Amino acid sequence: MCGILRTMKAAHQLVVKSEPETDQINALMGASRVLVALSVRSLAANATTVTLLQLRLLVVLASQGGTNLSTLAEAVGVHVSNASRTCEALVKMGLVERRDDPDDRRNVILSVRDRGQQVVDDVLNRRRALLTDLLARLSPADREAIVGPLQRLVGAAGPIPAIDVWSVT
Repeated sequence: MCGILRTMKAAHQLVVKSEPETDQINALMGASRVLVALSVRSLAANATTVTLLQLRLLVVLASQGGTNLSTLAEAVGVHVSNASRTCEALVKMGLVERRDDPDDRRNVILSVRDRGQQVVDDVLNRRRALLTDLLARLSPADREAIVGPLQRLVGAAGPIPAIDVWSVT
C-alpha cells in the first residue's frame, strides 16, 4: 500500500511541476518586452508616420488584398466606425485606395496602394534587421539552441487569429 501512495504522491508532484516556474515566466516576460520594443522601434523608424492601428490595417490589407470595411474591422478587432476613421486617414495619406464594389454598390473595397505596401515592407524589414542584430549578439550555438524552443512556443500558442496577423514578409 505504501508503494501505491508513493507512486500517487510522485504523480501528483509531476502534475504540480508541470506548472510554469516563476523564472520561466520572468524569462518569457523579458523576451516579450524585448520583442515589443523591437517592434515599436521598427515602426518608429519609418519615414511615414503611422499609428499602430494604421499599420495593423495596412498589414491586413497587404496580406488579404482588397476587402470591405466590415471584414477589415473584424480582422483587426475594432468597431467598424473606428476602422472607417482610420482608413479615411490612410486614404488621405495616399496609403490606401477606396473603390466601389462592382458586385455590391453599398460596399466599398479597400486595398493597399504601392506607398502603403512600402510602409509595411519598410516596417517589417526594419524589424527583421533589428532581430538579426539582436541574434548576432548571441553565439552560433545559442542561436541554434533557441530555434526549437521558440518553434514549440509558437506552436503552443496555436493559430494566430487574423487580428494579430503580422507575418507578411
